[in-house]
Amino acid sequence: MKKYVRLLNEYESLKDKIMQQDDKFHDGMYYDIMGFWEEIDDEDRPIDELESQVKACRSLLKGLKGLNYTFC
Repeated sequence: MKKYVRLLNEYESLKDKIMQQDDKFHDGMYYDIMGFWEEIDDEDRPIDELESQVKACRSLLKGLKGLNYTFC
């Protein structure tokens, strides 16, 4: 349970940081996070999927921060 909550909190934090870079991800991430919160009391909660989402968001944030348009 602690790991799930920690990951979910990190996911929310990453969402906020990603939104500062590009807000087109908001709806998908918001609804996904809400779905994970709804599953928190379920013994079979999808922790593997949550771990994958957090990992992907870490990579996305790193990529967005590194994006530097030359001709825009």
